[in-house]
Amino acid sequence: MHMRTHWKDRTLPNNNSSTFGDTVAPTTDQKSIIHFDDCTRQYVCRVCGKRYLRLQVMKGHVRCHTGERPFICDVCQRAFSRRHRLKVHKRIHSGEKPYHCDVCLQAFTQQHQLKVHKRTHSGEKPYHCDICQEAFSQLRHLKVHRRTHSGEKPYHCPTCGKTFAESLFLKRHIRLHTGDRLHQCSVCEKKFVQSYKLKEHMRIHSGDRPLTCFICERTFRYRSSLNVHIKCHSDQLSYCCNFCGRMFRFAYTLRVHMLIHTEDKPYNCGECGKTFRHVSTLKEHVLLHNGERPYACHVCSYTSVSLKNLKRRMNGHMPFQIFKTA
Repeated sequence: MHMRTHWKDRTLPNNNSSTFGDTVAPTTDQKSIIHFDDCTRQYVCRVCGKRYLRLQVMKGHVRCHTGERPFICDVCQRAFSRRHRLKVHKRIHSGEKPYHCDVCLQAFTQQHQLKVHKRTHSGEKPYHCDICQEAFSQLRHLKVHRRTHSGEKPYHCPTCGKTFAESLFLKRHIRLHTGDRLHQCSVCEKKFVQSYKLKEHMRIHSGDRPLTCFICERTFRYRSSLNVHIKCHSDQLSYCCNFCGRMFRFAYTLRVHMLIHTEDKPYNCGECGKTFRHVSTLKEHVLLHNGERPYACHVCSYTSVSLKNLKRRMNGHMPFQIFKTA
C-alpha cells in the first residue's frame, strides 16, 4: 500500500522496492496503459477498464494487451506473459503432476484440470446452453456447442479453405494435407492421424462395444454414435430452420434439410456430371454406372443399388411371409 503514495503524475514508480519482488520494471507500453485511481485506490487498465488492487497483478494483466512474454522456458524456449504459467508449463518437461483425484487417483499438472475431472465422478454440468438447455462440464465445450446453433466456424484451413468450429478439429484436419498419420493398426495396417482414432478402430477387429445406452441398453463402439442415439429417446427438437421454421433433433439433419432451400447440389458424378444434394445419393448413382446392385432380397430375385428401395420391396413381402408361416 505504501508504494502507491509514490505514484507521481499517475505514472508507474521505478519499482526498485522489494515490495514487488524480483519482477522486471514496467515497460513504456505498460506505463501508458496503467492508471492509478486516487478515489478507489485501485490500478485501472486504460484499454479494457479492468481494476486491480495490486500493481503486480495489473502488470501481468497488461501484458495481454502489449503482447509481452518475458518469462521463457529454458527447455523449449516457449515464452509466457506470467511467471505462474511458465511454472505450470515446466511440469510438461519434468512430468510432475502434483494434483491427484481422491476417487480414481488420476494425476494432473494443474489444479483446474483436477477440478474439471472431478465432474466426471459427480456428474456436475454447471454450464447450460440458453438455446437448447444442453449442459456441459466445461465452459469451452459450451462455447463450441453454441456454434452449432450460430453456424460459426472461425477456424480456416490455409490449404483448402475448409472451416471448423474448434481449433482442435483444424489441427487434425491439417494433418490430412501433410500426410502425417503416425498411428497404424497392427491388424489391417490402416493409419490414423490421432491415437484415439486408432483405439476406436481396433474395436472393429475385437468386436468390443464398450458404450451402453442407459435407457435401452443398446451398445456402441463410439461415443459419438451413443450421443446421437440418446437423442432418439428425447422428443426435444433443438435445431430450427431459419427458412421454414421446421425443427430437427440433430444438427446434421438440419444441414441436410437446408440444401432444399438453397438448391445447392455439391456432389458431382465424375462419369456423367449429374449433381446431387447428398453424398449417399451420389454413391447409389455411381453404382448404376458400375453395374453393381449390392442389395438383394432374400425372398425373391430383386436387387437394388439403394437400401431404401430394398426395404420398400421387403415390406411388400411381409403379408406373404406372415401368410406362409401361419
